[in-house]
Amino acid sequence: MIRPFRIPIILSLLSSAIWAASGIALKSDQSLYLDPTPLQLADDMKSSGQWEDVLLLTAFSEKYLSQDEPVRRAGLQKEAEENLESVEFLARRFAMGAISGEPVDTASLLGSLSLDVFVIGDIRDLLVQGLREVSTGDGDRVIMALSATGLLLTLAPEISWAPALLKGFYRGGKISRPLMGQIEAATESALKTGNLVPLKVIVDDFSSVVKGLGAGPSLAVMKQIRSTDELTLVARKANIAPAETYTISRLAGPESLKVIRSEGRLA
Repeated sequence: MIRPFRIPIILSLLSSAIWAASGIALKSDQSLYLDPTPLQLADDMKSSGQWEDVLLLTAFSEKYLSQDEPVRRAGLQKEAEENLESVEFLARRFAMGAISGEPVDTASLLGSLSLDVFVIGDIRDLLVQGLREVSTGDGDRVIMALSATGLLLTLAPEISWAPALLKGFYRGGKISRPLMGQIEAATESALKTGNLVPLKVIVDDFSSVVKGLGAGPSLAVMKQIRSTDELTLVARKANIAPAETYTISRLAGPESLKVIRSEGRLA
């Protein structure tokens, strides 16, 4: 049975189902319940080699659950740090990303992008999808719009990778269906009106999430985000409190991120 644990977090409404899960109390009458515990989720991430995720989860546990199995937490942290500093591990992940084109962490992200130069890749996607649209009417309009956005952002190298990575997340089904619908609506509008601003806002927010959390953790969190408003909230919090943003998004949902104060601590 999962052992309840407690830390200070403010939430206004909790359903009976949440109360049945493992609990964290911040104030005497307000609690947030996370199920499974961060360390249990860290064990799952360890089994699949998601060391960036493990590092965020153990950082959260160290900060707010310092009495919760400290030896186990320290062991997971050490193992994560050693792998993320290992040239052999990083090279293997880089090669995996280059071969598969599907990133699972930051190293494999760099590998997946290394064989797809942004401008060339965007032009290719525009040509392929545009031809399909003209000939059969089934071109992927999201890929076309993101490719166009990528071309427009080539003069801003610090964010030029974001459209390419968002295309990868989209192609791989790494985005929740509700958010996918809003992205599709923004791309339809961009293609019809030529106004790329709403789509660029999505790309910018996505870029902030990946910069704050890392590519691997972002894969898991993007599946939890169900609207562009939630994406903006996650983007804002990821840069001031990555461990809290990742852990709470995974275990309580992005809507609970409002408990993170502007200085990056839980309320």
